[in-house]
Amino acid sequence: MLRHLIAILGLALLCALWLWVQRWVARRDPAAGRRLSRCGVCACGGGECAEEQRAREDGEG
Repeated sequence: MLRHLIAILGLALLCALWLWVQRWVARRDPAAGRRLSRCGVCACGGGECAEEQRAREDGEG
């Protein structure tokens, strides 16, 4: 029983640590989430994603 409790506490600690790391990264580099959420199928070469460009054009026109 004690082994299970230690395993559960260890897993909870790892989850808390992962959450802390994600929040730290978000504070250090706010644009990281936007870079990771791109479609990944366009050949934008690091520029604006095709979906973002279409959305921007639809909003303007």
